[in-house]
Amino acid sequence: MKNYILLFISALLFSCSSDVTKVTWDDPKSIAVNKHMENYINKDFDAMKSLFSKDFRVIVSGQDKPYDLDGVMEAINMHHSLYSNIYTTKPGVENENGIISQTIAYPTGETWTQVWFIWHATGNYTGDTVNNMVHLSYKWDGDLIAEEYHFSDGVAFNREVEAYNNSLEEQKIKL
Repeated sequence: MKNYILLFISALLFSCSSDVTKVTWDDPKSIAVNKHMENYINKDFDAMKSLFSKDFRVIVSGQDKPYDLDGVMEAINMHHSLYSNIYTTKPGVENENGIISQTIAYPTGETWTQVWFIWHATGNYTGDTVNNMVHLSYKWDGDLIAEEYHFSDGVAFNREVEAYNNSLEEQKIKL
């Protein structure tokens, strides 16, 4: 009888283990990131900033140094200065605006939201139409985003920055 009780208690303990990775799509964090991307499109920078922790940083693929919160907000503002008609579509469903996002809670206690989308825009200085696949990984600290890992092709952005800088040089020459 004693062995049955021990077996029952052991089974109960192991069946309640939290060593499971949980993936969700309609949880509060995924919903917050969806809204966050809408805020980006709509240039609501204060709303965007409110989701970031004070120590927030972004690591961009291909760059050596992370951006802090001020640097990130400056870069986001620059997007809207360099480009017009910015919007996102879901990969594989390019006629549907939005993003694909999922939140993953790991047994380690870390929670991440993964995001995929096609970023569309028109360069204000080159006139180029850009369709760029983007993947973002957001690491959460409670209800705030502490880190972002940004993966995309920066060629079009760098070309637009160069065209912008050239326009400034042209303006100096005219003066």
